[in-house]
Amino acid sequence: MSHFVFSPLRHSRMRAIHYTFILLFLSTVFAVDKDKFKKCDQSSFCKRNRDFAEASGTSPYSIVDGSTSHSGSKLSATLINHNNQILFKLDLISYEDNTFRLQISEKSPLHPRYSVNDVIQSTAKRITWNPSNTFGDVKIEITPSPFRIDFFVGGEKIISTNNQGHLNIEHYREKLASQEESDQKPADEQEHEQSSKFRTISDYNAWEESFSTHRDSKPRGPSSIGLDFTFVDSNYIYGIPEHADSLPLKTTRGDAEHEQPYRLYNLDVFEYELNSPMSLYGAVPLIISHRPAKTSAVFWLNAAETFIDVSRKSKDTDVGGSHTHWMSESGIIDVFFFLGPSPKDIFRQYAKVTGYQFLPPQFSLGYHQCRWNYNDEEDVSNVDKKMDEHDLPYDVIWLDIEHTNSKKYMTWDPTHFPTPQKMQEELAAKGRKMVAIIDPHIKRDNDWAFHKEAESGNHYVKKHDGSVYEGWCWSGSSSWLDFVNPAVRAWWASKLSYSEYQVSSMLSVILPNHSSINLRLGINKKSSCLERYERTFSF
Repeated sequence: MSHFVFSPLRHSRMRAIHYTFILLFLSTVFAVDKDKFKKCDQSSFCKRNRDFAEASGTSPYSIVDGSTSHSGSKLSATLINHNNQILFKLDLISYEDNTFRLQISEKSPLHPRYSVNDVIQSTAKRITWNPSNTFGDVKIEITPSPFRIDFFVGGEKIISTNNQGHLNIEHYREKLASQEESDQKPADEQEHEQSSKFRTISDYNAWEESFSTHRDSKPRGPSSIGLDFTFVDSNYIYGIPEHADSLPLKTTRGDAEHEQPYRLYNLDVFEYELNSPMSLYGAVPLIISHRPAKTSAVFWLNAAETFIDVSRKSKDTDVGGSHTHWMSESGIIDVFFFLGPSPKDIFRQYAKVTGYQFLPPQFSLGYHQCRWNYNDEEDVSNVDKKMDEHDLPYDVIWLDIEHTNSKKYMTWDPTHFPTPQKMQEELAAKGRKMVAIIDPHIKRDNDWAFHKEAESGNHYVKKHDGSVYEGWCWSGSSSWLDFVNPAVRAWWASKLSYSEYQVSSMLSVILPNHSSINLRLGINKKSSCLERYERTFSF
């Protein structure tokens, strides 16, 4: 006859096994579906630039003899790509406080290339360019061929630009009739490139590519850009949020910790995973390097989808440190160099260029209660009372999209939120605030004055044929305001004023004196909302 003897150790082990199984099950259930998000080799411009970086040969870019000049705050020159003889305009601009800016764009583009405007602050003051390329403790060395720029602080090399030879600018061109759908170059051009001593780039999926069910046509052809920056003798670099990764950036090339480059492309990734370079909700193209007594940074001013490779392996034996390779789908090369030398200096220099952080309102520093979604005013009131009942201090309660009338922003649902003034007054009596969501997609409702004014005022994003872009989001059929246009930004700001944002008179009554409602801008990206994983506007 056998007897069961209870063993605490065995029981503990069984419990551990059960917990492990549960955790594995949950991780499987809630893991991110990576198939919904692009990797570098599924984004043709990233693959082309990565392949270019690995190709043999030297950089094809050099400064044209006799083209360098100085005027005002900048040094100007003409670059040439020896593979195709395309010319580029180069400007190196000097600012006060150890700050410099490099811009490179096509000299005679077939189509205008987009550059980011209305971003650089007036606090960024230019200074006269010194023909000796010396600015106090800073010295700049420019190598004409292959093109390269080195920045020195206090006699030490801090940042080296294009020392890896990854500079690449895909010029606008017409698609030749002889080119096949495979995007192969004509035979004579391939033969020229094969015999060239210079590094070349392919036309892989340059004119059209697909991801999942979406087909992306590029009638103007490829227009990507790429450039490398080495933070000399630095083993620790930080920045380019938002990624769920360690604070120091990990390597993505060579003997790498990540297989994929860091990606900057705003996405609504709910079930994201840790220790990954995949994109999340925000993108800040700033990398900071820190080493003993020297801190420096690079700010890549580009609005397009961007990948960044990080490596320690160098093709240039005279420069060691952290190597970064920046690749963007379009635009011009526009980059700021902040030369510190201290961390405090870096953040001051960056703030002068991009703007200082606003002092947050005091209430925003407390606990915010938020969920999707509060059903009605009674639900809000019950949550508020329960917080008091359980002695849970909080300062703000948030309302998501369901508080609106048929998902039209800056309105109130007449059935579920019929008395917003009373609801807010009850919160304000306790010193609490309310935040209401506002998204940039606008419901296409011809009975809604806001939409009609946006359409008649020419405020919506347009397609290539001039018609208004229509997509699908939480509101149903929607259009998006063209925030690139300063006039649209001004109009939008006017609609957020106390006198305009009023479905009932409570906003004009409560807001001017002691505001109890604040605004949250959500879905601040260019994705087509309900197909938001990789679908952008189809123009």
